[in-house]
Amino acid sequence: MHRESPESNSSACAIDIRGLEFSYSRGFRIVVKRLTIAPEEQVLLAGPSGSGKSTLLHLIAGVEHPSKGSILIGGTDIVALRRGAQDRFRGNHVGMIFQTFNLLHGFSARENVEVPLMLAGHSASEQRQLALEALARLSIDAPDAPVDTLSVGQQQRVAVARAIAGGKRVVLADEPTASLDRANAAATVALIKEAAKRAGAALLMSSHDPEMREAFDRVVEIEEFTRGGARP
Repeated sequence: MHRESPESNSSACAIDIRGLEFSYSRGFRIVVKRLTIAPEEQVLLAGPSGSGKSTLLHLIAGVEHPSKGSILIGGTDIVALRRGAQDRFRGNHVGMIFQTFNLLHGFSARENVEVPLMLAGHSASEQRQLALEALARLSIDAPDAPVDTLSVGQQQRVAVARAIAGGKRVVLADEPTASLDRANAAATVALIKEAAKRAGAALLMSSHDPEMREAFDRVVEIEEFTRGGARP
């Protein structure tokens, strides 16, 4: 079920998408007339695998670029920004959590968290402080340990710490439970939701698992935004 967030003022919304269109080469399109998510709201983006959920998250993050429309994060249209400014804005305001963590092997937990902070323009001292604060919040007590030496659960916490470090407005979680069993999936969702809440960030998480619906008060169906052609 889809409903618009009660927030209608773009500057008051964590995410405000208007008139968005994105087309694949095979005629499949994502069309979002309006979608708003309030600050600190937690929303599930639901739909089957390969239905465009990841693409919509990438559009919100500025990784993919629409042919039409605007995507406002806290009142700033990320579509209208130039590439360098877009990267810095993403680093400061948007955190991403991936199914496979996407950690940099050979680097420490702290260094993994510092990378997006560096891209966002923080000084070396700020990077270190913000990374250590985020890791401590996620109970990582060995921040200088190489991520390859950490357990899978610890690596997951590093990935979440990277997404919230620096006071993000929005956290996007792309199928973070897809490869987990039921118990671990539930624990992962609880971890992400709590971390986003403590960071004061809105959360938009995608999942094809129907059981994830029970963990969210608001569910948005990706199929409300897809049109024609072959799926990606």
